Amino acid sequence: MNPPERFELSNQERFDPLWVKLTGYFNDRIEELRKANDSIDADEMKTLKIRTEIAVYKNLLKL
Repeated sequence: MNPPERFELSNQERFDPLWVKLTGYFNDRIEELRKANDSIDADEMKTLKIRTEIAVYKNLLKL
């Protein structure tokens, strides 16, 4: 069994208005989450949840 091919957007798809809008949202959300993580005195689970969400958005941006 062969591993699945890596999913990547083409250069043309990267300039699609929807993708541009999504990347703007992802970057804004990452910034909000970083600020929230830095400004709160949260327990380990809350911090982990925030860091996980940041990682998800970063992985989406790598498409």
